[in-house]
Amino acid sequence: MFRVSQCNNAGGSYFMITLLGNAIETVVFGGTYTDAGATALDDVDGNITASIVVGGDTVDENTVGTYVITYDVVESSSNAAVQVSCSVTVIP
Repeated sequence: MFRVSQCNNAGGSYFMITLLGNAIETVVFGGTYTDAGATALDDVDGNITASIVVGGDTVDENTVGTYVITYDVVESSSNAAVQVSCSVTVIP
């Protein structure tokens, strides 16, 4: 399952963030989690993936819990896409 955010700005153009991995991930304690990342496309600017800001939690594979990674992007007209996130749970 992946998550897509699509935004229409005031000028009528659109852009979106697409999560490359699953929106919900599970990692076994002591295992390894690798963020699959996301892509961002804008109908005017084209591929703006390099402008994505990754935030939220840092996944600690040695601490049981749930972590949320966020993805944000702003296109050249200063319009922000709706944030996309991935929830990663480290289980015992």
